Amino acid sequence: MATVGCQYCLESREGQRMFDLTRDVISEKFDRRQMRCNSGYRGWEPPVQVSEDQVPREQLSSGPQNHTLQLVKCQECHAYTSIETMQALFYLMVVASLGEVSQGRSRDIATIQSLLALLMQQQGLSEHACSLCSWESWIRHESARRTKLAIFCIFVLRSISTNVPSATLLADIRLQLPCQAAEWQAPNAESWEMIHRESERPLMFHDHFGLLFHSDTDIPACSALGGHVMIHAILQHIFYLHQVTQINDLRGQASVEQLLSVQRALKRWRSSCEQDTESSRSTIVQSEPIVTNSVALYRLAYIRLLVNIGPARSLIEQDEKIIIDRLKRLPRLSRNPLLTMAARQAMAALLPPLEQGIFLIGQERNWSVVHAICSLEYTYILSEFLRVTAAQEMSPPLDADEYDVLAGIQEVLLEVEKCLPNGNLAGFHNAPGFLAAKVALAWATILQCVRTWEVVDLVRRVLLKMAESTEIGGL
Repeated sequence: MATVGCQYCLESREGQRMFDLTRDVISEKFDRRQMRCNSGYRGWEPPVQVSEDQVPREQLSSGPQNHTLQLVKCQECHAYTSIETMQALFYLMVVASLGEVSQGRSRDIATIQSLLALLMQQQGLSEHACSLCSWESWIRHESARRTKLAIFCIFVLRSISTNVPSATLLADIRLQLPCQAAEWQAPNAESWEMIHRESERPLMFHDHFGLLFHSDTDIPACSALGGHVMIHAILQHIFYLHQVTQINDLRGQASVEQLLSVQRALKRWRSSCEQDTESSRSTIVQSEPIVTNSVALYRLAYIRLLVNIGPARSLIEQDEKIIIDRLKRLPRLSRNPLLTMAARQAMAALLPPLEQGIFLIGQERNWSVVHAICSLEYTYILSEFLRVTAAQEMSPPLDADEYDVLAGIQEVLLEVEKCLPNGNLAGFHNAPGFLAAKVALAWATILQCVRTWEVVDLVRRVLLKMAESTEIGGL
């Protein structure tokens, strides 16, 4: 946590020192475990089964029931040690993935991800229904569950930003979704017991995922964190859908049935989140970072469903010129309802920065690096939409949805132009290349105020190059 804190305090040199120190400490722990193995390396040991002799005598209460409870609590404490190690590795994974972009850091990412994947397997990604008798036991179980699901999310986020498969597959996860924030944040056992007694038990991950794709009825509401986990799951599903499609179909296009299935899942995900007060869209501007991040990924999912920009989105060990060159080589998109829908989502992503201030929002607590990662594809899809809809002579003419989205984009960009110190309203026009360049410049301006992570600066440089290329007709 101190390593991440250094990044947010713009102390990157001290953060690097803390990163190296933490990495070395964890590596030493793994080495010591390896030395204790009698027959070669077996990885991180599974949770310890604690015997009666290992529990201090003064901690053992009289009576067989209390005696058993003490043994269970001690076993939970031993198992939770591995969870804390996973939490430490999670923070290192965040710093390694979003911080310095270099070959050395790429090796760190590979090592950390391998260790995390190993721990996830050994700790287990499944659980069974059980009645926990105490607040303390429930906290440990819920914390372990949230840790594993957060690691799944960072694996998917890395897949989003680097075009590599996630280290954890959807089919492996048999965990219950996280509880509501009110239950998690209960200040004491009495408050928790009251909330817990009145709360509905969250669905299992795989049950909720199945309902998103196959249910014809309303999806039960889940917590904001549960919704965050599920939108990552949908994005991973889209990632593998594209991989399978590229093998089975030379055009690399998913079937109509597959596209409709994911679209229905996205609509059900949105409906499920709208039922939850934590994720209410009416308070989206002032809501928690986890909610705004989920909405950003929801918008990205519509874009990913339409187009797989593949290696062009890899933000590791690349410079802006390589990314732009790969974007130029992508097949051009044609007018269709899915492009219009994706463009509408990308346009809507510009509204919160405009409402809160394009120079301010990057410093707000509900703004995160997720928006920066998504902004590259927001810009790309809008440039493609503008290329096929903003010409003076359109054949066939624009339909109502296309016209509505195009007018919305023009209005948003005009408002952004008014906010810029060097904005030129007199020179504003509606040529496709000009508007696409303005989209890229708008996002680059927003990201200019976000100086925490190096990956954000890389995206900003790419956006500036995109603006230069689109204005002269090169993208």
